[in-house]
Amino acid sequence: MSQNKQTRRLIYLSLLIAMNIVFVRLLSFQTPVTRLDFGFVPISLAGALFGPFWGALAGGASDILGMLVNSKGMAYFFPWTLNAVLHGFFYGLFLYRKQKTWLRIISCVMIQGIFVNLLLGSIWATIYRGNWQLFPVVMGERLLMVVITVPVQILVIQLLCRVLKPHIKEL
Repeated sequence: MSQNKQTRRLIYLSLLIAMNIVFVRLLSFQTPVTRLDFGFVPISLAGALFGPFWGALAGGASDILGMLVNSKGMAYFFPWTLNAVLHGFFYGLFLYRKQKTWLRIISCVMIQGIFVNLLLGSIWATIYRGNWQLFPVVMGERLLMVVITVPVQILVIQLLCRVLKPHIKEL
């Protein structure tokens, strides 16, 4: 790969990481059940444009750097970074150099919603709270979050792919 292309990729990834930090740490809305944000947009673009490795790297870097920028009063907890890495990885796995069909996008977001957000997220939230008796409550909260966020993510990613396709050859 040419030096120019590597430099361009790093610049784009840096911009996407910065966008994620702004969307998640500064423009998010916290509800009693979940945080609503559009941080998935730059990470989905990182995975779709550059592949699973770079998507995972963007997800992990944005989580770590985001905690440094604004932790919102929470302590750093590595498993949340693992979730961010998995999000970027799955976007790359499903969307990189592949046709962005409804089925592919729905599959990608559903796997993340069920496996990463619902299952792993419930486990991490229970560990973070330090009380395994809360697991059913946490699972119920996260199920509600998944039911709300998955359709929004599917629609936004499909729209982004459609709008950006003429402008970005990798999409």
